[in-house]
Amino acid sequence: MTNVTGDDYLSTAKAAMMVGAVDDAAKLLNHLWRKYAAIDAVEYDGLWAITIELADRFPLARSTSDLLHRTAVTLAARGDLRAATEAAARMLSVWRARCQQDRSTDSLFGHAHASDVLAGIYRARGMVDEVVGLLVELAEWHFTTENDLGFAWALRELGAIALLRGDLDNAAGKFARADEIYGSDSSDSAVAEERAECRVLRGRVAHARGDHRDAERWFALASQHLTGEAGSEAGLLLAATVDGSPLPATRVLTVSTFGVRACCPPYRHRPGN
Repeated sequence: MTNVTGDDYLSTAKAAMMVGAVDDAAKLLNHLWRKYAAIDAVEYDGLWAITIELADRFPLARSTSDLLHRTAVTLAARGDLRAATEAAARMLSVWRARCQQDRSTDSLFGHAHASDVLAGIYRARGMVDEVVGLLVELAEWHFTTENDLGFAWALRELGAIALLRGDLDNAAGKFARADEIYGSDSSDSAVAEERAECRVLRGRVAHARGDHRDAERWFALASQHLTGEAGSEAGLLLAATVDGSPLPATRVLTVSTFGVRACCPPYRHRPGN
């Protein structure tokens, strides 16, 4: 097995594709992308070409999505962000098509994960408007499927980007609407925690506006439903506001979470969803 070359894997993958064995072909190509550091430029061209051919032939296959995810992550790690963008965009197209075919929870989670991967590459390229576009699309899907909590999350992330851009009025409006939606299901502890995180963001907006009294109120309300490191950080934000100090850096209570992970694991449907 140690004498098997990249060309052997490519030809075997090609043969598997020709008989419709998409899972087998994707597994072989996945292996080559993992070993890409040892592959020369000629083999890279062939690997990329067959990967795109598989995506064209099997646009709805989950294994196609997994392969494109591996491709995007590998290329992004090697600094080829343009090609990584194409791979991630094709990965997202798999889940867009699956959502059009069947708006199941499984497909919607896959769509969200693929969007997150592409958003991470867009962020690395400084393409913030494109990140916003992905969030708007997610918000529309959540609204259409009456997923209120998903819609609230998307609004919160849109507000977070507005906050980072200094568009405080836009951010405040998005956070207020998300907070209102979370409040309709506040009996659930997980929802209460998400609402608390949103209220931390409302506190950040108030602090940025110089309204420390309002910031204190939001940070105090958030602290009631956050535990562990998040609870400690909320307490530090509150204390800094009371003291009139700059807000401290936080590790858990970040402003935005969409697309900020360096490398997302391959999407897997969670049991029970």
